[in-house]
Amino acid sequence: MGDLTRVLKEDTALAGTLKDVAAALEQGLLYLHDSQVLIVDKGKTVFRSAMTIRLIPEEAKRRFVQSDFEPLYGLDKKYAQLGLADVDLGFAGRKSANDPVHRAIKALQVGDPLFVVDAGGKLEMRNGQGITAGRLAQKFRLPIGTIESVTVSAIAHRSKRQVQDAGWAKTCKIDGWEVVLCSICLAGRGKTGSVTTGVSLAGKG
Repeated sequence: MGDLTRVLKEDTALAGTLKDVAAALEQGLLYLHDSQVLIVDKGKTVFRSAMTIRLIPEEAKRRFVQSDFEPLYGLDKKYAQLGLADVDLGFAGRKSANDPVHRAIKALQVGDPLFVVDAGGKLEMRNGQGITAGRLAQKFRLPIGTIESVTVSAIAHRSKRQVQDAGWAKTCKIDGWEVVLCSICLAGRGKTGSVTTGVSLAGKG
């Protein structure tokens, strides 16, 4: 982290645009983590390999039929990896210290299931008890498809000092809070319309 921070500070093109280098670095690493370019785990960075598809030599000259593609049907799933720009960063920060949202977030771990619920036009992330743990950004748009599952992908820390807009800073009721990021799996095969939001976008488990 120290080397990355130093490089950002020494970059003449970025130095004048970054007001909080630590926050920018955190957001960049989380974006790469959410995009599965690398995995940030207890200080270690692990790069992931892309899929490799090989054609069996003896099969190269024959015509392929529908049954050949059946093993690939699972690949039609889409995964929306939410980053910091896709969620309401200040949602939990606008809640008092004794609000249930903080206990709900504290109990979550990476990989835990969530439910995305349409609450009056605003998409919320809720745990199995129905307690809201976060909210998606208003500008976020889901890819076409039907939601099959939602899981916690990361939990980031946010502080009042990182809120650059003075108006938004005044809405914060606590100095520090957590922001939940999630991964949404959608089944896209055969779907041509937009996702329809109902009471619950992800069915009960």
